[in-house]
Amino acid sequence: MAVMKDVAARAHVSVTTVSHVLNKTRVVAPAISERVLAAAHALNYVPDPIARGLRTRRTSLIALVIPDISNPYFPEVARGAQDVADQHGYLAIVCNTDWQGTRERRFLDIMRRQRVEGVILNPAEVTAEELQLFHRGGIPIVLVGEQITDPAFDQVAYDNMQATRDLLEYLYTRGHRRIAHLGGLRTTASGRLRHAAYCAWLEEKGLPACPEYVSEGPFTQEEGRQSMCRMLRTNPRPTAIFAANDLMAIGAITALRSSGVAVPRDIAVVGFDNIDQAAYVLPPLTTVSYPKYDMGKTAAEILLQRVRRGLPRTGKRHVVPHRLVIRESA
Repeated sequence: MAVMKDVAARAHVSVTTVSHVLNKTRVVAPAISERVLAAAHALNYVPDPIARGLRTRRTSLIALVIPDISNPYFPEVARGAQDVADQHGYLAIVCNTDWQGTRERRFLDIMRRQRVEGVILNPAEVTAEELQLFHRGGIPIVLVGEQITDPAFDQVAYDNMQATRDLLEYLYTRGHRRIAHLGGLRTTASGRLRHAAYCAWLEEKGLPACPEYVSEGPFTQEEGRQSMCRMLRTNPRPTAIFAANDLMAIGAITALRSSGVAVPRDIAVVGFDNIDQAAYVLPPLTTVSYPKYDMGKTAAEILLQRVRRGLPRTGKRHVVPHRLVIRESA
């Protein structure tokens, strides 16, 4: 494989001149520039991005660290981030942590040592104190979600609490008073905030908080199915289910249909996220929607601004709007 020294020898110029021509760092006489480019083409010379990164401290790499690539929510965020990165000549590396703190920390450490220029992170377990390593190294981080609310970091999020209240109010206006919650893991911001909003709303309405109407588990379709099967054994049964995400809601609908329970006539079901499958499950799912693609896009735009301009003293919180999508499940 040809190196810059080979191009310089073939073009009868210095390595420095070759570097200026190929990297466009200084104006070079047209005749010399043409000679260098012809030599590079003849030798099939390809610049070494690692060597260039060591010289310039620029790698044109950003990382997107997410907790669950199998959840349709996260690929939409990733697509928005990747489209912006591509438009600006950056490569976005996607790392999936499976909600495991050890994997998350390992990926972040690798990204820091590989000199990525910035990170978009939906945290699983990592703390703000641990992320300060990136800031001290001049590597910007933009957080997606509400797991960490340290003002030192930029954040792109939606209002979990208000979105939950909007769903519950909708069920309330439909006459439901026994509303159960298929909750996500409370080690996550989404699971914790949606559960907190559910409990606060019940208290505000003067409705009893029944422990048997609340479950906690992974944000998966199977967890929703199993939790719904357990909840069907309660007496009296709930008349409505608020699932922490659409996958859990779809699992709940599967369990209800298998048990001969009609949705929404016997038990209504609502979800959260408005993933594509929500419109095609039977019955189609009532849920909360927010611009997932735009969240990734906004996070990447903010990150690249920080890469170019440096880290601010304090970050900014960017809240995207949400809306109810009313379908046939509730």
